[in-house]
Amino acid sequence: MVDLESSSSIILSVKTFSPSILISSFGRTIEKGMVFTCEPGIYIPEEQIGCRLENDYLITKDGNINLTEAMPIEIDDIESLMNS
Repeated sequence: MVDLESSSSIILSVKTFSPSILISSFGRTIEKGMVFTCEPGIYIPEEQIGCRLENDYLITKDGNINLTEAMPIEIDDIESLMNS
């Protein structure tokens, strides 16, 4: 059983949260052209805050490409972008 609240990676699809999120459990091979999202997060229930960082990866025949590599993740960079 998959706990979507604690999963850190899923397959991106035209549907939100593809039902095939556990490729290895279904015996499916990762193939070129698939896109995965890796979303590690931290949650502080006592303060009612949380944050997830998302990186999307395209699987290619030679490896993977981080599609969100240019996305800012540092606080100063995010604030600068928001204020521009």
